[in-house]
Amino acid sequence: MPKKEKLRNFHRQEILKSTYELCSNNSMASLTMREVSKRSQYTLRTLYRYFKSKEELLYELLTVLMEEKGKWLFPIIEKQKSPLMKIFAYIYANFRYLEKFPAELKIANFCQAMEYDLKNVSRGLILRNEERRLRLYSYFERLFEDGIKRGYFKEDLHIAYTQNIMTETFRQVNYLVIVLKSRPEDYFLEYKRLFLRSIITDLKENELKNLLSGKIDLPEIPVGVNISQD
Repeated sequence: MPKKEKLRNFHRQEILKSTYELCSNNSMASLTMREVSKRSQYTLRTLYRYFKSKEELLYELLTVLMEEKGKWLFPIIEKQKSPLMKIFAYIYANFRYLEKFPAELKIANFCQAMEYDLKNVSRGLILRNEERRLRLYSYFERLFEDGIKRGYFKEDLHIAYTQNIMTETFRQVNYLVIVLKSRPEDYFLEYKRLFLRSIITDLKENELKNLLSGKIDLPEIPVGVNISQD
């Protein structure tokens, strides 16, 4: 990689790290580029050279955070033996990760808010995030198909709808429990149980009961979020 490009990547990473730190302690709506400038010690002019708007800065930060989480999360899923265990591992590990890094939830929730304007985000970044989402949805589509074929999930399961529930609805549940702290952890556990029971076949009910009564051993969660463009 040319020296100039390395320097640009370093600058972007420093700005993203500073933004993450601010997101951890502040509301997204009140966050300003001037605050990011002060925290990162880069001028406003430099910030706008790399990110054309606050929306783009947060959108890229969210994309990087999700990519980084995936590096930790998907090896955990792959270790599980059955489609049911893989889905359980995704839900359980995702929750534990977000407990430690709740800023991802805050940013994701803001990017879904009415006041967020996607027009202020570059097309290239939108495509990058769409490609990430497509990889994720493709992965779980194959997983659900395999689960149906092997008798774990109901034959009439609507895969696309189920994926949306698993990713979007659980994000909202996690936001209530982890960020707003308006619900106890049992709220998440109960929702997880209801979701899994809604897709499982009668044949696999006992396996699900055993799963719900235990936990999956997780590798150590990273000490801090590694903002990387690699």
